[in-house]
Amino acid sequence: YCTDDVLLREMMSDPMLEHYGVVVIDQAHERTVSTDVLLGLLREVLLQRPELRVVVLSAPPASDTLLTHYGNVPRLHLDAPNSSSAESFYSALRLALEVHRSREPGDVAVFLASEQ
Repeated sequence: YCTDDVLLREMMSDPMLEHYGVVVIDQAHERTVSTDVLLGLLREVLLQRPELRVVVLSAPPASDTLLTHYGNVPRLHLDAPNSSSAESFYSALRLALEVHRSREPGDVAVFLASEQ
């Protein structure tokens, strides 16, 4: 785990992020200068390192903008009901199973935000 600022400093010594296989940017909809710079740099790194996986977690309004920024990339949309954490869990579980059934190589990671 590291913040956007820490990852940007890491890129100063390792511009292609060779020590990383996956980068997860959480709450990308909360736009900051560091996040915007990081997303731009990661897009350039992906052109040189297509095996690098970048996962961007964002609220719906910003997700459309991010998709156009990265081109033709997979989008997974989770309908997270506001009523209960159990319903959110089952929505996430259905989405993870959908990804699993696609039979593409790789792993599935699910991040569940909770007050507990």
